[in-house]
Amino acid sequence: MINNTIFSKSNKKIQALNKLLKSKKERIQNNKVILLGEKLINAYLENSIAKSIDVFAYGEKISENILKNSKVELFRVDKKLKKIFDHSDGKYIGIAEKPNLSNNLSGLSNMKRVLVLLGIQDPGNLGNIIRSAIAFNFKDIVISNDSCDVWSPKCLRGSMGAHFNANIINLTNFNDLNDLEFDKYLFVSNNQNSINLSQIITERPYLCIFGNETHGISKYKNIENLIRVTIPINKSIESLNVSNACAVSLYHLSCINT
Repeated sequence: MINNTIFSKSNKKIQALNKLLKSKKERIQNNKVILLGEKLINAYLENSIAKSIDVFAYGEKISENILKNSKVELFRVDKKLKKIFDHSDGKYIGIAEKPNLSNNLSGLSNMKRVLVLLGIQDPGNLGNIIRSAIAFNFKDIVISNDSCDVWSPKCLRGSMGAHFNANIINLTNFNDLNDLEFDKYLFVSNNQNSINLSQIITERPYLCIFGNETHGISKYKNIENLIRVTIPINKSIESLNVSNACAVSLYHLSCINT
């Protein structure tokens, strides 16, 4: 449905949009996600059962996918308000219901491999990791609740919509990982008491665990039977960014399993 063009920043829809763009608290209270750009909007529409989504559009030409989708409530925005689109693709911003995350790890018992992310703080890193996980067929992703906001605009943009193809589970109790009958591979930068990435055995179900960018998983000492893994790199480089380390590791493991 196409509504009248919005000309004023005092319009209630624009005021609500600005609040959601600026405030994590506002997004949480209203159970909303912000979708910056056409790719994210299309990814949400293709993979969500939501009944409707508000889309704000700038410019004369509207994408057919958005224009003809019955779930879309479309609002054209006048050029005077173009600044709102600075952080998107310059054309589209969507407001949608936030998908619910499961807290139940028991559903993973039949899975072959699971990515576990503990205390990731940078939303760009988290988004990139989710994107890599889906690219290399790690659909099941456990993310601890002390990580950054998985639904933040920056994280969603980093994943380019991969969120909506993933089975993301919120981890509230770290001890729950001990109940899973999986091999637990913890990726670390220090090669002391560790195995090489190429030595991972994937015949049994396994967890790939990556920790906080600075402190690793030092605060999660109750996780049992961890097998430490390092990625061999040039000695002139101290370590890899967690996003890069995750991409390299998941690619390697996906090659083993094909």
